[in-house]
Amino acid sequence: MAKKKKKPSVVKSSVTELEVVEPSVDDLSLPAVSVIIPMYNAEKYIGECLESLLVQTFQDFEVIVIDDCSTDNSVAIVKGYVSKFKGRLKLTKTSSNSGGSGVPRNKGLFFSKGDYVFFLNAEDFILLTALEMLYSTAKKNNADVIYSGAYYDLRQADDVYVQKDAEGEQALRKVRQDKSSLSGMELNKSLRQVIYEGYFWSTWTRFVRREFLIQNEIIFPEIKIGGDYLWTLHICCCPKRLWRIPKPLYFRRSYFAAEMALSETQLSLAFVDWLKALREMSSCLKVLKANPAYCYEASKNYFKSGVVDRLIKEQGQLKIHEIYSTLYRDRKELSDPTLPFFFSAISAATNEAKVLTTAKTYDSTHPLISVIIPLYNAQEYIGKCLDTLLAQTFRAFELIIVDDCSTDSSCEIVESYIPKFEGRLKLYHMEENTGSGARPRNKGLYLSSGEYIYNMDNDDMLTETALAELYTLAKEYDADVVYCEKFYEVNPDGTNRKIQCLQKGGTVDKPTLEDEDLKVRVKSIIDDRYYVVPWLKLIRRNLMIEHEIIFPSLKISDDNIWHQGLLFYAKRILRVPNIVYIYRLTETSIMRAKKTPQVRMNFWIDPILRGLKYLDKLMNSHEFFKENPYYRYLVLKKFVSVRFIRILSSSRELTDDVVYETIKDEFGKYFGEHDVLISLLCTYICEQNKAMAETKKESNQIKGKVEGDKELIAKQAAEIERLRKKIDSMASLLNPSTCAISVVVPLYNAADYVGECLESLLIQTFQDFEVIVVDDCSTDNGVEVVESYLPKFDGRLRLTKTEKNSGGGGYVPRNIGFKLAGGKYVYFADADDFLLGTALETFYTAAEENNTDIIYTAAHYYLEKPNDVAVLRDGTGKQLAAQGMEDKSALIVDDTDKILHELIFDRGFSTGWAHFVRRDFLLQNAITFPEILKAGDYIWVINMYCYAKRFLRLTTPLYFYRRYNVNSVSQSKTANTFSNWVLSFADYAKALGELSNKIEVLRENPSYSYEASTRYFEWCLNRTNEMRKELTDRDIYEVLYREFNKIDSSNNLMVPFFFSTIDAARKSREANSQNVKRLKKELEQLKKANTTRI
Repeated sequence: MAKKKKKPSVVKSSVTELEVVEPSVDDLSLPAVSVIIPMYNAEKYIGECLESLLVQTFQDFEVIVIDDCSTDNSVAIVKGYVSKFKGRLKLTKTSSNSGGSGVPRNKGLFFSKGDYVFFLNAEDFILLTALEMLYSTAKKNNADVIYSGAYYDLRQADDVYVQKDAEGEQALRKVRQDKSSLSGMELNKSLRQVIYEGYFWSTWTRFVRREFLIQNEIIFPEIKIGGDYLWTLHICCCPKRLWRIPKPLYFRRSYFAAEMALSETQLSLAFVDWLKALREMSSCLKVLKANPAYCYEASKNYFKSGVVDRLIKEQGQLKIHEIYSTLYRDRKELSDPTLPFFFSAISAATNEAKVLTTAKTYDSTHPLISVIIPLYNAQEYIGKCLDTLLAQTFRAFELIIVDDCSTDSSCEIVESYIPKFEGRLKLYHMEENTGSGARPRNKGLYLSSGEYIYNMDNDDMLTETALAELYTLAKEYDADVVYCEKFYEVNPDGTNRKIQCLQKGGTVDKPTLEDEDLKVRVKSIIDDRYYVVPWLKLIRRNLMIEHEIIFPSLKISDDNIWHQGLLFYAKRILRVPNIVYIYRLTETSIMRAKKTPQVRMNFWIDPILRGLKYLDKLMNSHEFFKENPYYRYLVLKKFVSVRFIRILSSSRELTDDVVYETIKDEFGKYFGEHDVLISLLCTYICEQNKAMAETKKESNQIKGKVEGDKELIAKQAAEIERLRKKIDSMASLLNPSTCAISVVVPLYNAADYVGECLESLLIQTFQDFEVIVVDDCSTDNGVEVVESYLPKFDGRLRLTKTEKNSGGGGYVPRNIGFKLAGGKYVYFADADDFLLGTALETFYTAAEENNTDIIYTAAHYYLEKPNDVAVLRDGTGKQLAAQGMEDKSALIVDDTDKILHELIFDRGFSTGWAHFVRRDFLLQNAITFPEILKAGDYIWVINMYCYAKRFLRLTTPLYFYRRYNVNSVSQSKTANTFSNWVLSFADYAKALGELSNKIEVLRENPSYSYEASTRYFEWCLNRTNEMRKELTDRDIYEVLYREFNKIDSSNNLMVPFFFSTIDAARKSREANSQNVKRLKKELEQLKKANTTRI
């Protein structure tokens, strides 16, 4: 037994109000481990649970069973085990049924005395060496938390699977041993593993030091659903040493949850509990509250696990309008960063509820979707593919896999998944290998029975809501075909996920039905407006059966002909922006495999030779093509020309006789049908190759001549480009675009961040805007990054540049961008920052509703370093918070003094990105940025405030300010000399003086200019503290005199004033330093005195 010790105090929850059956064990006996078991109606399993504890190889533990008012024989069974445990089993109960496990577990923790605590469910059991392994590992490694990376999942009686976390699955995929590991647990990593990376969050996967729980006041939220998740998040916020062991020690009886369905009363209360849990997550877990990305993802996970799975999927009783009403009523209690998610989730839940309600009515012989996968030698990937289908939130589908005579273990892997799909997976075999996926897919079609068909490749994956999203859209729009324009692309190992779109002509941002006019659709074929692969489409099965739209048995281009058949006969084709398919770039792809020139020629001759027949047959039976032979010609021409270019490319490495033999061999299979074409095609190919060779020869001769004039041509090209851009800029000024918002982004050496800035604009919920990026002669590849985004913005992104670097804080580029702007409103964002997805919509809606000149945001997100996010509020907001008052948005009308006072005296934000401004307001008052070194935005803001009539102060943070960009003007070390800071202040003082002389309100209230000068000067002082320590008083005086003299000789009179200010600041710092030392000394003396008294 463990040694006896003093029992530490315990944080009490509402368990102290419960009726308690006092344990009859000696309170001085302190075990090593406390096993806590909440119990409710577990008479079938509690005996097996306790037996697994009796046989443990480690016996220094106590067992605390807390009955939650069971109505079966569970309590009697436990009492029968009391004597077997020889005083180590305690039984207590709650005063009334709590409806969850949080209350019983907290009560068990209250009575526990072990060094470590282990929570075991009454229906589960553990391996006989479990406690020994957990305790010895914890003591050996001095761990706060032991985390089990795997467990045994009993999905039905005698049906056991090993479940692994993300790290275990990765080890399995890489065929390496999954080893134990210690984390010195860096906080963000611990949270990220639970929130993002699929690490188990169940209570029973963790063995925890009891004192660690007490010191951090970690108890279970007393709610009915999902308390484990919040408890685990709290755990992850605190441990210093967390040890992961990969071996499964726990047997989880997952089918017991299905037996314990929620009652109707519990269902009605579950959603209230969910909201309560979300508020607790936002308000109590400080790390999540400070990190909106974590808060958003954790909330999303909790929404899906706690509400959708339990209430929508299992019970189907959740009323969506009640969710919306509750969210709307309680919206102020939810944290701002998560609010957009909740409202978008309502729409998703509504659609999914419709799908799931329909899905409940199907049986295995009438699925709603048939997923068809051709299989060939995919042993490395097919398991992961099937896992993503098992994880689908939509269950009303069958899976048909057609094996094309694989020679590896692919079929065995598929067979091992058949029980997991519970009758929904069928494996069929081709009689012989066909060499492509065409015939296996056709066989799958004829064997299918779903309302819709979805084709996948055997090495690819789906997002977990893929089928639900596609089926919902198909039903909502009564679509024959749902076509996804984009997909995810990943490396062979599943890493480096990125979005791809291989069609031309732009994309849709909402579900959009295609024009039914076949003339329009043929033009779309010619213009490559579709990506023809089958796995981007959900198709109505009857469409393919009725019109015999199948995959022709070709070496290549079978999907192209099949796709065109869909375009010819589908009435309703729906384009959608949803990204649901995950395409894996593998070397086994038929397109990526290396081939000899002869093989490449045969490869591309085949679709011309045989594919044209299939395509011709499809058009022969369509009235449109009978009546419009020109469009029939266009389709055939497009099909042949694309493939003929490939043939020409392959034949360049071959002699004429080899070309002839290659064509003859391929055509020879069809003698009597194409004999005349052999010589014709060969002659045409050879002539084309000779012509190309001549062209190449002439090109080389010309190239030789051009080399001599290369430098001259380069100069001329540069001059032409400069003139072109100047013309473009002038054209933009004469014909500015008309949109709601112009977003102006000055760019200088922000290659690492400008992509994230532009991405945040691409995902805006409001899309009626233009982006104008003005490069200030960057020396990195920032311009190339911006250029890569031009096609993504579909003409809404313009890039221009300054003739030379302005050397300031981006004010020259901002003025250039403002001149080019055509929006009703203008917003200035920095290239190294980014916006919340709802920012522009929030700005525009508020501006229109309140008819504002200026919208000012009194709060923003502040990134001190990566993944370190805080909300920063202005001086007024901080004052209200200190007084315990709420900072509310407010419209200020015709009160210049009020807004100037809050800006200058109450320390409002003076940055350009804190303001959303009506463009004609700036034009009418001739307000531009002063082209100075620093703080030009402060003067710009003061200038605006002097003229604003309708001013809206918003308290919602919408902008993410990146503090740690070393290339920004304010962070640049090259500019951080004392001399430069003095020069910038002198420059600022002159510009502020000129503004004060021009504007009446500033002339009549000199205190505004004085305070604005003092505020910026204090900021300069703070930025130069360390520099000035190395300078004497004389050095400082000389720098001040010299830099002020550069601006205006009259300013030399101001030098003594600033010198005395610096001297006062230095003395104040020294005095403060002495006070801190004195207080530290007094604190040490107090500590010693207290220690002596104790």
